[in-house]
Amino acid sequence: MSSTEPLLPHVLVLFGATGDLAGRKLFPGLYGLAAAGRLPEDYVVIGSGRHSPGDDEEFRRQVREGLEGTVGDLDDKVADAFLGRLSFRTSDADDGSALAEKVRAAEEQLGDDVRRLVYLSVPPTAMQPMVGMLSREGLTERARLVVEKPFGTDLESSRELDRALKQVVEEDQVFRIDHFLGKESAQNILALRFANGLFEPAWDSTHLESVQIDVPEELTVEGRGSFYEGTGCFRDMISTHLCQILGLVALEDPGAFEAGPVRDAEAAVFDSLRPLDPTASSSASTRGTATRTASRPTRRSRRSSRWRPGSTTSAGKASPSTCAPGRPWRPPAAASPCGSGPRRPSCSRTSSASPTSWSSS
Repeated sequence: MSSTEPLLPHVLVLFGATGDLAGRKLFPGLYGLAAAGRLPEDYVVIGSGRHSPGDDEEFRRQVREGLEGTVGDLDDKVADAFLGRLSFRTSDADDGSALAEKVRAAEEQLGDDVRRLVYLSVPPTAMQPMVGMLSREGLTERARLVVEKPFGTDLESSRELDRALKQVVEEDQVFRIDHFLGKESAQNILALRFANGLFEPAWDSTHLESVQIDVPEELTVEGRGSFYEGTGCFRDMISTHLCQILGLVALEDPGAFEAGPVRDAEAAVFDSLRPLDPTASSSASTRGTATRTASRPTRRSRRSSRWRPGSTTSAGKASPSTCAPGRPWRPPAAASPCGSGPRRPSCSRTSSASPTSWSSS
């Protein structure tokens, strides 16, 4: 479809609609598309979750409050039109009948050729039961499924989830995504590397002494304690967000900037990494504790980890890296912080919210 052709009507079903990711990323992103005129002329957004925020008006009020806190200059006209398309229906892995009824009513209202998009922003342990519910309610028919990271909790659970998905939908109906790659700075990495005549010839271990991947932010655990208790910082950041960035930084020229070639080039990077040694994790991790600032109590319950993957690709050869969420980076002294030899790059998630910010020591 060309950019000048109108988009077909859509029903977007958003699971986890009252969660942190939806409030900070998904609804602001949808609002941005609406403001840019990049949503279909006819669409509805149906939020869903186990707990109801109230009636539809209360749900819209909560979404609006989230937009006001994340969007710099909120256009009331665009926001009102966007919020008018929103509604909410409760559902869980055992019962999705009310949601299915709402989806079908919305599709009848939008007419023929309506598309169905299901966005699963739920914890990894809930993903497979939710897929089963969608199948039982007939909501996988003609649908595209967006599956958020983490994809399972380990190798075996990820394979089980993959099998469960393929039992109810075709492979081309599934989009496994990491929302971190939607960041403009992440998308610019490939352009910086391969479309820049200054950097492209020099982006290899012969010319680069080190590469540091750093994720500074002010966001704390806040209302995500239960998510971190079940998922943890390592799965939330290192094996997903930071590994994706590592793949973009270290991959060879994919030949074509399309999904398949880029994926294969990233996979080659991951194949070349040294395996993680679980026995070394305890010596490079620390658990945060509850602390208090001058104004209010602040909880820190993330678990910080460190990982030195290393790579044998020509782009990353002889350039071992360290991924350490929660470890603030400080400029190295003249000597290497790891002993003799060149400085080692690091990937870290840091917080500069206050002097009591969580960190590894």
